[in-house]
Amino acid sequence: MEFFEVIEKRHSYRGGFKDEPVLKDDLIKIVEAGLKAPSGKNQQTTEFIIVENQKLVDSIASMHKHNKAVQQASAFIVCLVDKTPIPILNNLSFQIEDCAAAVENMLLAITSLVTFNKFLIHLMNDAVLQGL
Repeated sequence: MEFFEVIEKRHSYRGGFKDEPVLKDDLIKIVEAGLKAPSGKNQQTTEFIIVENQKLVDSIASMHKHNKAVQQASAFIVCLVDKTPIPILNNLSFQIEDCAAAVENMLLAITSLVTFNKFLIHLMNDAVLQGL
């Protein structure tokens, strides 16, 4: 798929997922696309964790009992953001923006893989992640 076709085809999906496993290679490609996103002062602050362990997947799913997509997910990609980042420019930090740019790259990668019906990008705050 060409770049502008990927942008045109990218969309939000709120339905159920196909009952198919997500390929590990696809998860890695998606995370690599996120890691290649620009970051403030090239600090590369964005980190990801691929969650495939069924116990952890079930634990995340249990936090969102009414979200059908979360309930059906077979894996998650968690974006980590420091709660108290070190300022890098004029007393500012850019971790939220860095994460947003990384997630957009990941959404485009998902679309280009034509597997968007199997993925959910869901940002969770620290309160949710502390429950894991």
